[in-house]
Amino acid sequence: MYPTETGYYMKNFFLIGGFIILSNLTFGQTHSYSFKGIVTQEQAAELIAELERLPEVSNVKLKYKEEKAGGELLFDVLTPASKTDIDQSFSPVSIKEILLRRNLEPLTFKSRTENP
Repeated sequence: MYPTETGYYMKNFFLIGGFIILSNLTFGQTHSYSFKGIVTQEQAAELIAELERLPEVSNVKLKYKEEKAGGELLFDVLTPASKTDIDQSFSPVSIKEILLRRNLEPLTFKSRTENP
């Protein structure tokens, strides 16, 4: 194939474009944060909404056990594959602060990395 053919240039265009797209992929991380405290259904909805307003947090779920007066927050965090976005990196401290503001006692934070 000669470099002057359109197919040659299109192939290289797609290879370079694909590389650029793959270099900006984000990796999903699933986290959980257990807590103690009483939460009504209304408070649970408000807690989930507040956590989802954090720019790096998504897919927030709450597992609450009324008989134990405690629960566990499950959520995903999107982390850029490149380390150039350091200022937007996730910190569990932001979740802990939200729990404390809502008079809940933070217990255990756990993280599990998933492939994209």
